[in-house]
Amino acid sequence: MPASKHGSEQYIKQFFTTDAVAARPTSWVIALHAGNPGTGDANEVVDGNYARQAATFAASDQGSYWEGANVADVEFPAASVGADYTVTHFTVRDGVSGECLGIGALPVPIPVVEGGVITIPAGMAKVRGI
Repeated sequence: MPASKHGSEQYIKQFFTTDAVAARPTSWVIALHAGNPGTGDANEVVDGNYARQAATFAASDQGSYWEGANVADVEFPAASVGADYTVTHFTVRDGVSGECLGIGALPVPIPVVEGGVITIPAGMAKVRGI
């Protein structure tokens, strides 16, 4: 999952300048999007039952890069009456401010109808860096 522009900005500031950087988040949430989220805020699912869900990540060395992945399944509430949309992307966000930290496209879009539940299995929401 590529980092958002904000994430890239913070990385550059942290390692290559003496500029101030944002505080490290203390919690994270995952949001679902029914279309490309752009810089992170476009096309978030609109459904009466939808809510961003908390996630916890663990880091691991993958050899040529580092990766953070969700450590447990992340389950979203059942879609509301009359729901009919397709989830194509997700974002990982600061759990307090809501700011987008990373964006990912689902390998296969997920159609959602009334009562449908989306679960992101443990290890699927990945953030990678070199």
